[in-house]
This record gives sequence, C-alpha cells and structure tokens, in this order.
Amino acid sequence: MRTDRAFFLWVRRFRTFVLVSVGFVLFRSDSLTMAWQVLAGMVQKGQHSEYGEGVFYSGIGTADFAVLMIGLAVLFFLSLWRENRGEEKIIKRDKARTGMCFVILFLILIFGWYGKGYDMGAFIYSQF
Repeated sequence: MRTDRAFFLWVRRFRTFVLVSVGFVLFRSDSLTMAWQVLAGMVQKGQHSEYGEGVFYSGIGTADFAVLMIGLAVLFFLSLWRENRGEEKIIKRDKARTGMCFVILFLILIFGWYGKGYDMGAFIYSQF
C-alpha cells in the first residue's frame, strides 16, 4: 500500500512537470505552430551536431554547471524536507531567516552572471 502511494506521488509530480513545461512553451511561443515544433523537438533526436557533444559545448561552463547542480540539489533536499515535515519553518528564528535571505540575495547579485552572450539590458518581457 505504501509503495502504491509513493508511485502515484511520483506520477503526479511528473504530470505537473509536463503540464508546467507545456505551459511555459505555449507562453513563450509566437504561434501554436512554433509551440508544436518546440514540443516535438523535445522528444525527437536533435539535429544540431554541436549539442551532441554534451552540455559543456552548448555555452555553459564547468563552474556554471557546478553552481546549477548545487542549486538544484539544495532545492531538491529542501523540497523533500518540507514534504516530510509539512510547512514547518526550516529556520526557526525570524532574524536568522531574514539574514539568510539577505545572504542569498547578496550571492545572487555577486555571482548572478549567466555566461557568454548574457545581456543585462534584455528584459524577459521585451517582446511584448
């Protein structure tokens, strides 16, 4: 019985991931045809040879990839923590939580450059 609940929990997570990903593609596409091409391209073998060599040949450096993996691991373990313990505060005291938020904000401001070709002036909604 316990394994059935765990299985369906992962099925629901996967379903939510797929629905959110499709929503992001629909939101960012100029037309439904373009959205369909993007979604079809996600499940087909890539036609660009530069991506066949691996993630490090597509513009992301080793240090950026390490930061990405560490960030994903932190988010994953925090998600598991909150799932197992409910909405219990991870950091008990408000002063410590506020300090941690400022430390994270400071780290993002210092290390928040996103590789070559990153344009600080480009805004996410500049197309609209």
